[in-house]
Amino acid sequence: MIKDRRLAAYPYLSEAERVVLSVLDGQAMRGLDIVRNSGGLLRRGSIYLLLDRMSERGQRYFGCSSEDTSGLVWSWEEETDNVIPGFHRRVYQGTSAGYYWLSRYWQEKRLHA
Repeated sequence: MIKDRRLAAYPYLSEAERVVLSVLDGQAMRGLDIVRNSGGLLRRGSIYLLLDRMSERGQRYFGCSSEDTSGLVWSWEEETDNVIPGFHRRVYQGTSAGYYWLSRYWQEKRLHA
């Protein structure tokens, strides 16, 4: 049982969300790079839906609107001349809120182990 009521309100992180945040580990990556670095835990067919959901989660839990803190991850369009005109690749990075909730997950896991 969680003694501090504030801890009880932390957002549940799915296994896939924990993998994404662990793979990103402070780095910026494209979606397929995240899949390649996940050791087979993530799939190509669902990564962008997962990343989109993770980018919106903070708005529900934190009421934030700033790109940097609005979700568990945030993204931007990659600036490069090597892509097809009109085609923009997105780059993703974990937010401080995402890493905070990941660390809280592991703290809770250790407490109840």
